[in-house]
Amino acid sequence: RPGSGRWPGSRPRGSGGDPFPGPRAPGNPAGEDPWRGRRSSGPAAGVWAADHRSLYQIDSATEQVIHRVELANKTKALAVDPADGSVWVLTSTRLLKFDWAANLQRDLDLRSLSNRLDDPKHLLFNPHDSSLWIAGGKTLIHLDAAGRRVHEVGMAETIQALVLDID
Repeated sequence: RPGSGRWPGSRPRGSGGDPFPGPRAPGNPAGEDPWRGRRSSGPAAGVWAADHRSLYQIDSATEQVIHRVELANKTKALAVDPADGSVWVLTSTRLLKFDWAANLQRDLDLRSLSNRLDDPKHLLFNPHDSSLWIAGGKTLIHLDAAGRRVHEVGMAETIQALVLDID
């Protein structure tokens, strides 16, 4: 509804109905939040969003912005660590990590990772080992959980997309 302050397609809390109909994951038939209680503190679930100069954390229960961070550069991609609610932010020159409370944890200059990373656009988080993948131009870089380069792969053509094969 226009002016309701709600995200399009959202329902008020307690409105009934399952927002995610269909089969549930094995071992989680009721669809409970698998991360509830695993964080030391902070919101049980949230959404991170970015515009051209700011990063926002939205509490999914209240649908309110709970944190806003000014950024020096335009955001290219975001990736969330579901274990602790932290977010990685990829810009054209930097890789930043913020904890669930929007405190800066890491600030890496992309040039220190590779001089071949042209126009970085893609960021992928691997929840199995907390590593990251960054793609830009024809270069793919794998980083460990601390943001250190593990390896770099040159591709024949420009990388258009990244996806994690969890098998």
